[in-house]
Amino acid sequence: MVSITGTTEQFQRAVQMIRGGNGFWFVFSVGFTPVPFQIAMVAAGVSGYSLYGFIAATTLSRSIRYFGLGFLVWLYGDKAREIYEKHKKSVSISAIGIVFFFWFLYWYIL
Repeated sequence: MVSITGTTEQFQRAVQMIRGGNGFWFVFSVGFTPVPFQIAMVAAGVSGYSLYGFIAATTLSRSIRYFGLGFLVWLYGDKAREIYEKHKKSVSISAIGIVFFFWFLYWYIL
């Protein structure tokens, strides 16, 4: 699984990040962005991250992501799919940018 989604070194960095006390933010950011969530799931399991912390981060990030999509469907109806497909790449890049921005704030400013 690791060889399919990335390198072993990247996976080990993710495990070290979780073990270093950033498990919640790692799981949250992977759950919010279009990165495959299996990476966070496996890394959290290997690192021995708290099940409750994992569930909290997953619930919060996935709620934001899918309720946001639900809001678009409510707001635009059937046209939401067209809007989503048209702006999928830019929204994904923006979401990853926002997550990196908050990581930067957390590590270097606060």
